[in-house]
Amino acid sequence: MAASASGEGITYEPDEKCSFALSLGMGIQGVVIALAPTVLTMSLFVQSTSLSARQATWAVMAAILVCGIATVISAARLGPLGGGHNVLMATSPSYLAVAILAVNSAGPQTLASLVVVTALFQIALAKWLHRLSRIITPTVSGVVIMLIAIGVMQVVVERVGTTSPDAPAIAAPVVALIAVLVAAMLALRAKGLLRLWSPIIAIVAAAIAAGLFGLYDSADVGTAAWFAVPEPEFPGLDLTPGAEFWALLPLFVVVSLAVTIKAMTTGVVIQRVSLRNPGAADYRLVQGTVNTVGVGSLVGGLAGTLSIGTMDATSISFAQFTGVASRRVGYCIGAILIALVLTPKLTAVLLTVPGAVASGYLLIIMGLLFVEGLRSVL
Repeated sequence: MAASASGEGITYEPDEKCSFALSLGMGIQGVVIALAPTVLTMSLFVQSTSLSARQATWAVMAAILVCGIATVISAARLGPLGGGHNVLMATSPSYLAVAILAVNSAGPQTLASLVVVTALFQIALAKWLHRLSRIITPTVSGVVIMLIAIGVMQVVVERVGTTSPDAPAIAAPVVALIAVLVAAMLALRAKGLLRLWSPIIAIVAAAIAAGLFGLYDSADVGTAAWFAVPEPEFPGLDLTPGAEFWALLPLFVVVSLAVTIKAMTTGVVIQRVSLRNPGAADYRLVQGTVNTVGVGSLVGGLAGTLSIGTMDATSISFAQFTGVASRRVGYCIGAILIALVLTPKLTAVLLTVPGAVASGYLLIIMGLLFVEGLRSVL
């Protein structure tokens, strides 16, 4: 039976230890769910920018690595870091539009500097959570979230029409439409665990359609090694920021504010759904979740990839529908994500995901994000 919003039906609370077999099995399920947003967001990012093949490969691998580390920290309690709950971390699609603009107009170094500065901004915000909730009202946060969703949708719609010369012109729009329709149908009809897996099912359906249209280019998969330590491709920081940096900084700050608000909400709700008898929310744990997002984004900026964010609805549903909130599961999810970085063959396969599949998925996510913002305003 799925757990209710109050945590009823939870079999293992965060501090309770479940078996290794159960932790590993749940961890594999969590990885499949958590990997899709990061890979598809990064796939669309590298396809929309002027990064070299080596830079693009490293950016994807670094994103998976950072999300794995952040997921482990989130499940733990390491001083001011971590909320002690299983909060899945993924590359945040909210930054997609501004990140593409930053790379194409000013280069990877400027993007890295912007990610680092906004990560420090998030860490500073974590210290003032009690004051932030008074200043950032639901109306303000809702409007910001809607604007971000619209901005990303513009980028996604532009990419939908982009396809390979050998494929029919209608291929990409049809594939994206299939992803949206399957996800919408499951959102209306699916219940329980099927609803949790609905985004993955939509991606698989769109990927099959993309294969039938011949949208896959698997040339790099055959040459990639099965196991290897990745070669870092750090872009470095722009220590003498120019006009482009200062023009883009306000946009990054606004997006980071919205991501911080989502992390705060996730930190509060995950406490309630992970305990059988929840009490008042512990804002020290919420602060730990926000700090984890900030530190993860900081590491991501230094590594040359995008900022991260919490998978709020997925993390909450994962605990509710499975009834397993033991932090051992979070450790397994993070460890598996980190281990995947040592498999270049898998990374090459993930990079072959057509832009149409990623576009369809992100249209779904941004549509839900827009509705969430509108609901907050109303």
